[in-house]
Amino acid sequence: MTNWWGPWGYFIYGAGGSMFSPDRTACALDDPNSQAGLQFMADLFLTHKVATQPGIEGGVGETEFIAGQAAMLPNGRWMTPAMRENAKFDWAVVEMPEGPGGKATWLFWGPYVVSAKTEYPEQAWTVIKALTSPEVQAKIAELGTNIPSRKDQAAVDAFLNSKPPEDNQPFIAGASYAQAEIPLFTANWDEVVNGIYQPAVDNIMSGKVSVEEATQKACEDANPLFQK
Repeated sequence: MTNWWGPWGYFIYGAGGSMFSPDRTACALDDPNSQAGLQFMADLFLTHKVATQPGIEGGVGETEFIAGQAAMLPNGRWMTPAMRENAKFDWAVVEMPEGPGGKATWLFWGPYVVSAKTEYPEQAWTVIKALTSPEVQAKIAELGTNIPSRKDQAAVDAFLNSKPPEDNQPFIAGASYAQAEIPLFTANWDEVVNGIYQPAVDNIMSGKVSVEEATQKACEDANPLFQK
């Protein structure tokens, strides 16, 4: 897998843990379930050695998989166009494995928004309506990157029939229980997740520190940022 918060976050939520407190005002990496998920992940690489060490996002994990050197890869729907273009083998998609905390995956979103202060509200609304029309959503679905943002049958059918993969239903199934990409209102995502969480996971994956030590230190460093 590639080493960024999406894949390792899956292991946390699959174990029944969380990256943040329920109200998103504190770190939750030191929760026992979060620690258990990270430990399970680390053991795959460090103890059982059943997977190659993760690479950076867009790096070794994706290139190894496309080269046919890895059997499975956790990734998002956005990888579909590249797979269609570069993979020289038959490939398919399945739901992520269910952990002790239940089914888990991420729901990423790409919103169309209009500023409340726009000088051209009517024109902006015209554009939004066009972008979210069944016809345009169907075209977007056919490109292979996104699930349609509306449930019109034409758009849904275009998505399901956009191949490969042969079966696109796992994307739809995963959306029903997915953890939505989380906005933070009392802290900066980049500072907390990329600046503190990620180095902690890096240290775990390299075997430099234990999961307990890394997560406790991460929460000690991150929690003051939620109080700004």
